[in-house]
Amino acid sequence: MAENTIWEDETVIPVTDAEALRLRGMQYAFAMNDIVLFLDTHPNHQEALEYYHRYRDLLAAATYEYAERFGPVFVNDVTSYDEWTWVRDPFPWE
Repeated sequence: MAENTIWEDETVIPVTDAEALRLRGMQYAFAMNDIVLFLDTHPNHQEALEYYHRYRDLLAAATYEYAERFGPVFVNDVTSYDEWTWVRDPFPWE
């Protein structure tokens, strides 16, 4: 997180819109990783599959929004045909 990120009682409080969106994406990714572990041993669990798809869609939407507003998160998020935007903006972890 950026230097101006606020930590309060071990909780991250994002200061910028970019940090807030990045944190939300990280939360969605964590939820997906967690449910994937469960689905590895319970592949036919319908509620878990619904949970997975819901968070997959939320992560995709957050990633798309971040890329549109602040630049690509992953190299495959580059959509410009006029400029290679991957190197234009600071990387998400900077």
